Amino acid sequence: MRQIMVWFSWFVSYYVLILNSIYAVLILISLFGIIGYWRNKIKGRIVEIVSSDFAPPVSLLVPAYNEEETIAKSVKSFLQIEYPEYEVVVINDGSKDKTLEVLKEEFELYIIDRKYRKILPTKEIKAVYYSRKYSNLIVVDKENGGKSDALNAGINVCTYPYICSLDADSILERDSIAKVMQPFFDNPDEVVATTGIVRIVNGCKLDEFGNIQRLGLPKSAIAKFQIIEYLRAFLGARKGLSMIGGLVIASGAFAAFNKNAIIKVGGFSHKTVGEDMEVVVKLRKNSYKEGGLGKVEFVPDPIVWTQCPESIRDLSKQEEDGREVFVRYFSCTKGFYSIQDMECLVFLLCRINLYLSC
Repeated sequence: MRQIMVWFSWFVSYYVLILNSIYAVLILISLFGIIGYWRNKIKGRIVEIVSSDFAPPVSLLVPAYNEEETIAKSVKSFLQIEYPEYEVVVINDGSKDKTLEVLKEEFELYIIDRKYRKILPTKEIKAVYYSRKYSNLIVVDKENGGKSDALNAGINVCTYPYICSLDADSILERDSIAKVMQPFFDNPDEVVATTGIVRIVNGCKLDEFGNIQRLGLPKSAIAKFQIIEYLRAFLGARKGLSMIGGLVIASGAFAAFNKNAIIKVGGFSHKTVGEDMEVVVKLRKNSYKEGGLGKVEFVPDPIVWTQCPESIRDLSKQEEDGREVFVRYFSCTKGFYSIQDMECLVFLLCRINLYLSC
């Protein structure tokens, strides 16, 4: 028994040493990437994209389920962004509260007979609404089918060749879309997805349009620890993984995709609660199969703000969802097509603990 304990102690020691060495290397790689990003920003690359006539138009897809308290403020923030051409598509996923009623009242919605192609299978769409206040706002009312189903419905209805998935309680900065679309603007044939850093809005003060007025810390100690963990996970790992081609997750709170690439892989899967990780793995596999690079780019700038759990109970449920993603991924994945796919799997194993906190 003593010998077993000694071997176990050595195993734990080596595990911690190797894991922290990997993190240290990723942080170093991330540092160079962040410096390069800020140099481009100083040179006015973001301004160039916002003012360009060639900036790719994008559809913002916002699944909403029982979001009556925050949906109006979130949608207002989405409609205030600075980008040449975009539309906001809110998908009411069978909410049982007054989410749809709030949207109707706040944005003066009216039903239209909109024709669309049902490229991806989804639950029945009951109605499509336009807004009298905002010409680029569309609201889709459908039967409940989960976030993946709502995103697929949004893909069927939306107009533009690029999509950006957003959580209904997320808050965007005005130049967020320009930042996350920059990789598509620079390398449209190589990039399959982009994602950005997510910051915690708990404790911050917002104005009536959902913009950050004053930064602040949450009162909950659990939320404060998550702020540190978010910074470590995003700035210390995701940028580094992106630079070495090992990023296999795009944040569910804010990520952009090529719509045709999403359709090719069958859209977002209904078989997992972690559609963000699952769809990126499928996109990379399909890209490698077609001879592409399958790049997933990370933008190291605070571009989206979201709520985080402030209690042990809510945090434990989030971790349970992460473990379910991990198990279902292996039960649904059938074979690999290349060495790059094996690399994706290795990085997936390394990243699962980071996913639990993000």
